[in-house]
Amino acid sequence: QYFPSTDALLTAAVEDMFAEAAARIQEALGGAADPWQRIESYIAVALKAATGQYGPFHSMPTAELPDLTRDRLRELHDSLSVPLVEAVREIGVAEPTVATYLILGAISAGITLVRHGRDEDATVAATVDFVARGLGR
Repeated sequence: QYFPSTDALLTAAVEDMFAEAAARIQEALGGAADPWQRIESYIAVALKAATGQYGPFHSMPTAELPDLTRDRLRELHDSLSVPLVEAVREIGVAEPTVATYLILGAISAGITLVRHGRDEDATVAATVDFVARGLGR
């Protein structure tokens, strides 16, 4: 496919990556009726995706991206967090959007730990435990 600019090509690559990530998240969360299970699944899928095949995108400094790509990346990232916001809301957190951003921060810290050599599964478990305690479970 032809793209009119490098910016358009990069934006298309980001959109493809997010579409696949959204499908993985939906698949992981789809069968879980319990909001706590959905939160745990979201953490596991997001952390593993960002340390796996999407690692290069996660470590890319957004300040270096073209404006079009950076704006689209923000929109896509926000849309990916919707199932997490909904699960957090269901457990009765007063400010689900704030809590979701804090959870995303914990996931980001977990990604850094894995990149520095910590075991991925142990990091997922530690992140899930940290978030569950922070949410009052």
